[in-house]
Amino acid sequence: MDGTTEINGEIKEGYLWKKKKRKPPSRKRQHPHPPQKKRLKKRAKRKTERLKDRKIASGATNRLNGKAGITEMGSSFAVRDAGNFSRKRQREAVLFSMIQSPLGWLGVVETPKGVSALLREKRGRSALRRKILLRYPIAIEKRGIFFKKTEPFLRSYFKGRRTLPFVPLDLSSQTPFQKKVLSRVGQIPRGRVRTYRWLAQRVRCPGGYRACGQALHRNPAPLLIPCHRVVMTSKEMGGFVWGKEIKRRLLQIEAPRRKAHGRTP
Repeated sequence: MDGTTEINGEIKEGYLWKKKKRKPPSRKRQHPHPPQKKRLKKRAKRKTERLKDRKIASGATNRLNGKAGITEMGSSFAVRDAGNFSRKRQREAVLFSMIQSPLGWLGVVETPKGVSALLREKRGRSALRRKILLRYPIAIEKRGIFFKKTEPFLRSYFKGRRTLPFVPLDLSSQTPFQKKVLSRVGQIPRGRVRTYRWLAQRVRCPGGYRACGQALHRNPAPLLIPCHRVVMTSKEMGGFVWGKEIKRRLLQIEAPRRKAHGRTP
């Protein structure tokens, strides 16, 4: 070839131009870390389980709100819908039940390990049920084995009895520091009060009485863990999860009753 080309009848010098063949699209490179595929699969599986549980929980709240013509979620509903959860979720099921007390309605939330929360609502039973389901969407209303131990504890407490039955607690959601603080508060005897400074010294955190106060503010089971027995150094009431007025009432219930000595008229 002489290196000339003819374009529109005109001969021009230059090299012959040829269209370059397009290369096939390159395949994506495989991930250099094959074990990560297993992690991604597990993550996707957990995501699908969460979506499934959320869908079931949304159906439960719809029934609770009356969209399906049901105003209350009874034990029959709990037994019927419990089969929709996976086996692992059934073993880790969260149960709740409600009881009326002088302080209002109390909700006992329990796991297979023990009682994990004690909630209070003064507006009524339906408001307490709604509050529990907002905090624990997959909870099932059913009386568990730990509620049978919590109910006599509450009845004996409000009657003023000093010997109370033992109630197992589940504090797995708390930090190690919060567990240490709550366990130390549980050793305060009935009818006695301690200060935040005293509590900080007992948990080997001198000067950390504010941190102890924050740990008590996050107490999941007030009254079962008597954080109301901790007051300020200036003998003021201090804060409480259920309010200062409830704290004052609990201390009055636990106050030792002095018998009046003297002659009767």
